[in-house]
Amino acid sequence: MKVLLFGASGLLGTSLYEVMLKKGMTVLAPTRQSVDLRNPDFLREYLRQLNFDVLVNAAASSNTDMCEERKEECFKVNWIAPSIMARCANEKGAIFIHYSTDYVFDGKKREYFEEDEPNPLSIYGASKFYGEREVIRAGGHYYIVRTSLLYKENGNNFLSRIPEYILNEKEIICTPDLVSAPTYVPYLAEASIQLIDKNPPYGIYHISGGHPMSACEFISLFSKVIGKSPVLKRVMSNDLNRKASRPHHSFLNNFKYVALVGFKPERPEVYMRRIYERVYKKQAE
Repeated sequence: MKVLLFGASGLLGTSLYEVMLKKGMTVLAPTRQSVDLRNPDFLREYLRQLNFDVLVNAAASSNTDMCEERKEECFKVNWIAPSIMARCANEKGAIFIHYSTDYVFDGKKREYFEEDEPNPLSIYGASKFYGEREVIRAGGHYYIVRTSLLYKENGNNFLSRIPEYILNEKEIICTPDLVSAPTYVPYLAEASIQLIDKNPPYGIYHISGGHPMSACEFISLFSKVIGKSPVLKRVMSNDLNRKASRPHHSFLNNFKYVALVGFKPERPEVYMRRIYERVYKKQAE
């Protein structure tokens, strides 16, 4: 099976690449330097020249606040590029897996299902929603995977570095009023590939960690796994004066995915313990 993977150097993309190789897939993973997703004409011609069975788009302009300042770039990467990919994949009869976000919702509900109507609060959320809409319009064999709050071993983002902050007694600013579902990246990667293996009906799927919590709750839980209290500073999200608004409650219910595919996430403590023992345990001793 030939796979074309965009975003292979990112937080999710690196795990996808590893899983694909283990599954015996042939993977072409262009860098952002070789294929600029902000250039729609180049992207369209690049895709037309290739043959592939599966196209996976794990690339995104995902800095929520930066998207407010770089609207055009954000729309090109998150809206226009997926539209081109979806149409090209459909023309070739390939499966298209595209990643979206809980930020397509406004956070006025406690949990969200695939059928709920998006109402994004930010440029980032809007760009991802418009990208979803274009993928659906293109038709064909597509899976839109909405996910949230990614973390993994050695990940270079906030949630991934929580053990480092706790062990080094660094003050951690967290927002108790933003509730979502932290998602362990290796689980998300494996769950994504199982869409190809199990072939459930095409459409939108929520694949999240399955347990709603705020960043503050995530940190407190991780501290119990480590056995060391964090230095926490709880700040309400509105007091941070960030450029982009965030949904207050954006828990993605993954019942549909689990029911149709059967691959359920572990409880967060299991993944936290795995991260701690693999990366941080020696440092703590």
